Amino acid sequence: MISRISFIAAAFCLLLAAPRPALAADAGDFDSLVDEAQGGYRAALFYARTGNAALAGIELRQAQAVWDEILAAYSTTPPPPYAKDSRFAADLKAITARISKGADLLDEEKGKEARRELAPVRDLIYGLRDRAGRKGYSECVTDLNRHMDFLFKWRHDRPDFTAPGTADTVMQAALKYRDILRACRAMAPAHYQKAADFKRIYDGADASISSMPQAVERKDALGVVNILRELRSFDRILFFKLG
Repeated sequence: MISRISFIAAAFCLLLAAPRPALAADAGDFDSLVDEAQGGYRAALFYARTGNAALAGIELRQAQAVWDEILAAYSTTPPPPYAKDSRFAADLKAITARISKGADLLDEEKGKEARRELAPVRDLIYGLRDRAGRKGYSECVTDLNRHMDFLFKWRHDRPDFTAPGTADTVMQAALKYRDILRACRAMAPAHYQKAADFKRIYDGADASISSMPQAVERKDALGVVNILRELRSFDRILFFKLG
């Protein structure tokens, strides 16, 4: 009797420990579709920023088709990690609405207005994944870009190294950026790591931010500004090409 109970208990434990491929695949399929749509979104933002509304519109219409598929498949049946998120359906609708409106604006060659309409999409996706515990490489790049925004305040308002604590604040911010950058590089998907520009962009950004501690130690405010100018370029292209 005892051995039978032990057998049943062991079998139950194995059942609990076994992977749940259907649920995992469902979440994975959702995330893959979002990543696919984000590729077109990033390309559209890049082309709109360079004034090429026609190419931006083509990329965004492709992204729109994927988002329409996502909305139809998941708005009422979220994948398990997202199922408890009360904002899931509303955020999906907000994203698709902004993508659609942005595409219409690009058709009218209103690139600046389209970029303004599309800007919140990235944060909406970040929020969805963050609340579901599904943050990945793209969210790491978002964290990196957000921290760049924090660092860049010293581009126009040079750090005053005569003020107590300024050097430590700038140093800590620079080291945090470097840590995020290296974390993103380590978790980048294989297809990004194989990209022709991957090593050049990541190496360039790393070399740039790694030169910041010396500038801070020298209390070289102009040196900090020049580093931030260079780093900003790497930071932007990293999002557009490898984000």
